[in-house]
Amino acid sequence: MTTYQYSSILTCLVGLPMVGAVLLMLLPANRTRLIRNGAVTVLAGMLAIAIAAACLFNWRAAPGSSAMLQLQENLPWIRNINAHFHLAVNALSLFLILLVCGAGLLAALTGYVIDQQFKTCYVMLLLLAGTLVGALASVDLLLFYLFSTAAIFPGYFLLGLWGGSGRRAAAMKFGLFGISGSIALLLAIIAISWCTRHSHAFPHGTLNMAYLTGSTAARRLAGLGAHSGVPAAGFVARAAFWLLLFSFAARLGVPGLHMWLPDVVTEASAPAVMLTVGGNLVLGAYGLARITFPMFPRLGAHNQIALGIWAACAILYGALCALAQSDLRKVTAYWLLSQAGYILLGSLIGAAAAFNGAILFIAGDLVTLLLLLWSSQTLERRANHRDLNRLGGMAQLLPDFFCFSIVGFLCAMACPGLCLFPALFLTMVGIFSAAYRGHLPAAPAPGGLEPAQWFIMFALAAAAGAILIAANMLWTIERIFLGPSRPEYHHFAGLTPVEKGIFIILIAAALAFGIIPDLLVLAPIHQAVQSLVLVSSRPP
Repeated sequence: MTTYQYSSILTCLVGLPMVGAVLLMLLPANRTRLIRNGAVTVLAGMLAIAIAAACLFNWRAAPGSSAMLQLQENLPWIRNINAHFHLAVNALSLFLILLVCGAGLLAALTGYVIDQQFKTCYVMLLLLAGTLVGALASVDLLLFYLFSTAAIFPGYFLLGLWGGSGRRAAAMKFGLFGISGSIALLLAIIAISWCTRHSHAFPHGTLNMAYLTGSTAARRLAGLGAHSGVPAAGFVARAAFWLLLFSFAARLGVPGLHMWLPDVVTEASAPAVMLTVGGNLVLGAYGLARITFPMFPRLGAHNQIALGIWAACAILYGALCALAQSDLRKVTAYWLLSQAGYILLGSLIGAAAAFNGAILFIAGDLVTLLLLLWSSQTLERRANHRDLNRLGGMAQLLPDFFCFSIVGFLCAMACPGLCLFPALFLTMVGIFSAAYRGHLPAAPAPGGLEPAQWFIMFALAAAAGAILIAANMLWTIERIFLGPSRPEYHHFAGLTPVEKGIFIILIAAALAFGIIPDLLVLAPIHQAVQSLVLVSSRPP
């Protein structure tokens, strides 16, 4: 298969929504249909370009080869620090770009319910989609920082302008956590540049992500600042690791850095949450799995047990908090917190199966989140509230809504045949594989337990979290759909064709990721996963 090392298709993909946003701003605000159709067309064009890039991409490039990065555009940017305008994709980043483009198109389609300041809404959706794709396509860390930071501002406006009465406070929390994470990321980039500046290979340092996460010991040591002759290099490298971890964990919403997430999911409008929270989920998980742990494999291995305890506590915390909620959006928010723990656990284990599970969790969580949000919005438009204790009997009143929305709750339970079951299964297989096949941490295990025993405890925590989530979702289904119907809800209308169409698209995605995950995800990203596992599992 032909490998296209260089191409401008990624620049077109990033530039299209920016140009589209400018054109929408020039249109009169009263051209409602033109603005909405124009935004949907631009986002559909982004998805089409991403699919075209996937068709040009050579998915069989060998791990660690120069062909891992394809469709590159590389121009000098700031020579004093060796920064480049470098866009390129490997199999993992291209898959995530496809997910973000699909989520952006669905968010635009669901935005038809917004009837105030809709022009601003669609402009912000386009800008957010473009900056998220730009971050995922960036190879230079400084360029990644600029795109990921720029994504905070359209997300802030999307969350603050539409939604419930607490939307402005929720947007403020999102902005503060986002800016804090971006500052941490910038400090980490400065530290990485300083460490590599003292290496023989790069007199001016390097911010090239592919080099810093390379598979050879020399590149890993260069990324850590080791053997530089500078006494502080080791401390600076450790600081960079923890700053990166803080930045991406805050984006992901791992409990402890999650205070923005429940308010955002509860108070903001569904279209805003779909792309803002979904995009942050993808970006945070990508930062952990693709940047933090492969760039600092020794530090990741040294702190593996401590980070595993954090991930296990996150799984249980989110699942337990979800049980205490009576608002459907809050149930969704705390379910997502629990899923962040699974992603963190799969990313740090160092086994291929666990890493594959983490990637499947990203895709499955995004699809399930969109399904749950769309179910919540569809129900709220009819009942004018989301209080589970005031609902009941919806299976009789809205049988079509019951048939469609039940799939989202079953997805959240990781039922076999749906998108999250392969993710949970592979993650647990990866934990056992890491315990018994040599992927053990370099540091002594705390608490007097062997590392393998800690790994078994992580697997038990993951299983307990799955049981708690299943119990919560079954209870939620009971409160919404079962029991006698209330007279005040007998006037509810059935689903519209648009509502049914969005449900059908999301259910098809959930079934596809659940039934044929190898064809859609695991086989295409196999080489990229092998390359990252090769680095993470053999720290210097």
